[in-house]
Amino acid sequence: LEKMKAAVDIEVETDLKRKQLTEPLCELLYFFAESGRRPELARTAAELLLKLEPNQELVPMLKRSLQENWTTRKQFAPLLEKLPSFQKFQARYYPEFIPVPLGADSTFEMGSDTTEWKRFSDEQKHQVKLSAYQIATTPVTFYQFALFSEANDLSMASRTPYWGRFGDHPIVNVNWYQAIEYANWLNIHKGWSATYQIKKEPKSDPDNQVRNDYLKWKISPDSNFKGCVLPTEAQWELAARAGIGAPKMLYAGSDSLEIVGWYWENSGDKPLSGNWDTNRILDNNGRTRPVKGKKANEIGIYDMSGNVYEWCWDWYGERYYDECSKHGIVQDPTGPQGGAEGRVVRGGSWNGNPDICRVANRDFRGPDYRTFSVGFRLAFIP
Repeated sequence: LEKMKAAVDIEVETDLKRKQLTEPLCELLYFFAESGRRPELARTAAELLLKLEPNQELVPMLKRSLQENWTTRKQFAPLLEKLPSFQKFQARYYPEFIPVPLGADSTFEMGSDTTEWKRFSDEQKHQVKLSAYQIATTPVTFYQFALFSEANDLSMASRTPYWGRFGDHPIVNVNWYQAIEYANWLNIHKGWSATYQIKKEPKSDPDNQVRNDYLKWKISPDSNFKGCVLPTEAQWELAARAGIGAPKMLYAGSDSLEIVGWYWENSGDKPLSGNWDTNRILDNNGRTRPVKGKKANEIGIYDMSGNVYEWCWDWYGERYYDECSKHGIVQDPTGPQGGAEGRVVRGGSWNGNPDICRVANRDFRGPDYRTFSVGFRLAFIP
């Protein structure tokens, strides 16, 4: 805003200033009005927009926001909807959800064939039946997490990886608890109920036996929850496979990772090959990449193989699939009751090998673990 103030006051042709500054100022107005915590900054952006002599349809509402000293999202909403880039900002700052096809009986085969390349023993095939749900088309981005952070007065500094912070890259350095908090906030922000009850008392979860988790908060889903959630491992895998009836592929949308995902060989400044080596990756400026930079799977979901690992709801259990297979068809599995390894992460990452980017590959991290290769995406329960 300080830079915009200086730019608006520069003595150059008004049409030129309007062309260069209108969208950035509209975005600042949108961002601070939508986050709702500092409405005075939204009004500052509105005041600067007025100086640019904008579209006459905007002028009366911009003036009203200043004259009436607007302070709430509800007051700003009609003005934001008139912004020329409103739909663009909506798509930038909020996840987009699409339904996952469930076929005739909502049942699919989870896991991998014994012949699958680089298969691990924890991928035992079993039958899963899922209720209707939707999945976000991309991992949560820096843009989206920044809106949450502004609304809750949280710093983004600790989320910034070594290569910098870019708006349309997946958010990283976010632990499982923070992903849960984001889901709760988004539900409330949209006028729905919180999905999870969060007891922020260290070691309040007796089912959490992870040695290096120093939080161990107790997280309990509402019994009849609807809205935004962390996907279960089963929901994540079926979405990556493009729903029931789609061709079964090694990665999310292809048998070739190069087509659909960012991994250690292609995530840097130039292509690499040979043996994986962390120093080569870092020297090559390996990093996350903007979402939607590779081909989507068959239902329009991006970045489920590579770019960032994604948190799932479930505790990890090495033999959990074996237990499920004994019960025939399992309805809406949510993982073991607790665990000592951590919560499930899926999808592989920008600095990983191709084998860990397979749709069937399973991994885990401690719930309070943060790193530059783990992010998350949300599911939506209608």
